[in-house]
Amino acid sequence: MKKLLAILMVLALLAPAALAEIRHESEGYDSPEAAVEAYVEALNRGDADGMISAFALETFVDHCDAEAAMQRLQSISPVTFITMPVNGAYSRSLLINARRAQITNSLMQQYIQISAHLENMTVPLQDAAARQEMLDRFANSPANAWEGNVKLVGWVNPALLSDKIAYPMNMVSAMLQSAYYDPDDLAWEVARLNVAGEDAVLLLQCAKYGDRWYIAELNGIPGMALGVPVTAAGMIFASDPDMGSVIDVLSNPLAALGALNATRLLDANAASDLPGMRWTLTGIGGVDGATVCGEPDEPAQASGLAAWGELKFMRVGALAALRVSPAASQALGADEQRLYLGLAWTDMNGSLELLEMRGTGIRPEPEGNGIALDGDTLTLNLWNGVTLTFEKAN
Repeated sequence: MKKLLAILMVLALLAPAALAEIRHESEGYDSPEAAVEAYVEALNRGDADGMISAFALETFVDHCDAEAAMQRLQSISPVTFITMPVNGAYSRSLLINARRAQITNSLMQQYIQISAHLENMTVPLQDAAARQEMLDRFANSPANAWEGNVKLVGWVNPALLSDKIAYPMNMVSAMLQSAYYDPDDLAWEVARLNVAGEDAVLLLQCAKYGDRWYIAELNGIPGMALGVPVTAAGMIFASDPDMGSVIDVLSNPLAALGALNATRLLDANAASDLPGMRWTLTGIGGVDGATVCGEPDEPAQASGLAAWGELKFMRVGALAALRVSPAASQALGADEQRLYLGLAWTDMNGSLELLEMRGTGIRPEPEGNGIALDGDTLTLNLWNGVTLTFEKAN
């Protein structure tokens, strides 16, 4: 009995520590494809927890920048959890669970839509017959046959579905939208599935932190470009009267030819050495008296035209983040002290080319006319003769 009591006391002492170390996300994956494979395998098992663990959860929250999210959304409400900063263990725990709940809600919407066939977001169930019909729909839901019958059969370059996906403005949008969760790289993944005998595709946006990949978003920019409803949770079925034609394109060689240049662009960028690289701002040209700081918080305290900046290349674009003093903001014609430039780029023929650039916090919109890479030095040509010079940081 004494031995049993001793064991129970040890377990009681260890329990709080064990609970404190629980992580909801996986350890991450070596590639975006591996993250998607883990998601599909969990879906095949009927394991919602396993599906959600393939997403960046704790890592997402730890990299979120509430101020950047506020700047992007220009508002706050009780349901926009990304605008809430981490201020201790309690708020961090809330944010992690809010992130999990957001993903769970997307999967719930998918299940309900597939099961109930809702033409409108709300269907009245005021009589017993209507309620019984709805219960029968759930009992006979196609989603009930998924367990053990979901297979990943291949991968598709997203641009094959539509050249609109790799449209430069979509690449710029992906960069500006990602600013608040600060990934080291982004990838768009489209997996071909067989779901209970039916052809389907799964569209996901994946994020890299350090050397580990996670799923960041269901649908992502590819789903947005195709008009996939949020209730689809990134999955399109061949039988869908509205979206099934997207899958038909994959077996249509003539349609695929129309997206050839776009697929080459995404393939070339993925094969480039640039994604994952970070560059540090070292010079501002065209603004007399501009100085560069070593830390992002320095411009707020500095006098004069002080600025800090960083540029990150990703597979689907590049993002420059700048923090500038009030005087520098005015000199640059900006509205904010935190400025972001989203870039669409290509390294298709061994030479770096700027396809599109847009900014937030900047007035007027930048009309960049070029990008130049010379060894470890990169220069962006912006508007009114302004140039930004960056040096490779990794």
